[in-house]
Amino acid sequence: MPGNRLLIAFIMILTFTCSVFYASVNYVYCDTYDDDTLLQFYWAPASGNVDHYNVYLSTNGANYTQVGTTPTAPTQASPYSIPVIAEDECNYRLKVAAVDAVGTVGPESDPSDLVLCKLRSPGDVNGTTKGDADGDLRVGARDWAVLCASWEQKRGVDSSFNYRADFDYDDLVNDTDCSVISSNWGSVYSGAIGKPIQQFPVVSSGSSFKVSLTAPQNLKAGEEAFIDILAEEAEDLYTMDFEVSFDPNTVRVEEIQQGTFFSATAIESNQSGKSLRIGNMPDPSWIAGKINQSPGRISPTLVAVPLGLVAGRNGDGVIARFKIVARSGGTSTISLKNIHAYDSKLNAIAVTNFDSILKIEATKNLLEQNYPNPFNPETWIPYAIAEECDNVIITIYNLLGQEVRRLDLGQRTAGFYTSKDRAAYWDGKNTDGTLVASGLYFYQIKAGDFSSIRKMVVLK
Repeated sequence: MPGNRLLIAFIMILTFTCSVFYASVNYVYCDTYDDDTLLQFYWAPASGNVDHYNVYLSTNGANYTQVGTTPTAPTQASPYSIPVIAEDECNYRLKVAAVDAVGTVGPESDPSDLVLCKLRSPGDVNGTTKGDADGDLRVGARDWAVLCASWEQKRGVDSSFNYRADFDYDDLVNDTDCSVISSNWGSVYSGAIGKPIQQFPVVSSGSSFKVSLTAPQNLKAGEEAFIDILAEEAEDLYTMDFEVSFDPNTVRVEEIQQGTFFSATAIESNQSGKSLRIGNMPDPSWIAGKINQSPGRISPTLVAVPLGLVAGRNGDGVIARFKIVARSGGTSTISLKNIHAYDSKLNAIAVTNFDSILKIEATKNLLEQNYPNPFNPETWIPYAIAEECDNVIITIYNLLGQEVRRLDLGQRTAGFYTSKDRAAYWDGKNTDGTLVASGLYFYQIKAGDFSSIRKMVVLK
């Protein structure tokens, strides 16, 4: 019997020592800005009476240090985690050994699998600050600059690759990473996390430029106009974002459009002698801010060089423009706010900003001459009203004073209705849908207490 027990024990030990299997992940992630980030491993369980596993870690592939024990073999869903703060591209090797209840240690696993540790971007696609490449808790122009500077670059292949722009850790900066910034553009993560964030150093480029807004002259209430945002004396302007504020009582902003400052032609003509990728260059980078009529604000708007360009833009040009409608008479100020500008080295550029002052004349009640006149068969009738009216009506009469057609235009706010898309339209037909005969006709407008009448000619 004693011999049998020894034989059984020997078999158990042999089974135990020959059954340690393991597996490791190809990549693990750690970052130096977040001190609770973990390296994570897993391996296949050993057979036999395993009490626990000893875990050893090497940061150079040669010298191993025991970093802990675990009672069970971890899985990919529930890995073994080791707190590590490491440099980018640091190589790790892990080995484990199973231990039974009496302290017998099985053979160590073969640590042939190399584990590559990669730094995480602060703007981790799965994290709490998505798109924030520079770690300043705001998704803005410098995050885009980080993306642009390493666009279509690969980890380990291109020297310009920047892990901060690789939000999804696929070792390539591409459209997926671009969409992370675009989807979270303008986000501010104040209070999102409670620990220090490693930020880019705030360094000035030492250069500066001016931005100003063109103010249209002789603007009248109800009229449309465009305001250009101009850059003057810029040097290596790579990316920029800004907000716009306006008085919603006097101005309504219809849309904001991209300017020509960062177009390929403009950059090529002003960047001679620098390393550029002009051929087949994509469109300049652009994210339009959202227009909020009340309280009168356009959220951050991005203007930047095309993705992948290595140099910024010099000189003068239109950065952006927006279309406005003057709502009422008076003086209104339009301002650029919270301007952030960076050069191609990601350094901050100082900006001198000039507001635009709009002087808007109040609208007068007017009924103007139809156009074309004479006409056949259609015409447009321009008018203006000084105050909002519940129902504006234009009635057309023949020489006998008989009503030919009534145009109920409905409610109208104060303003000018003179362009084809705003003026009253008459198709030259009477109330029965029949084209009227050639001759002289009259048209009358009624808008509240205002009434006016003019002549028109139908000529076939």
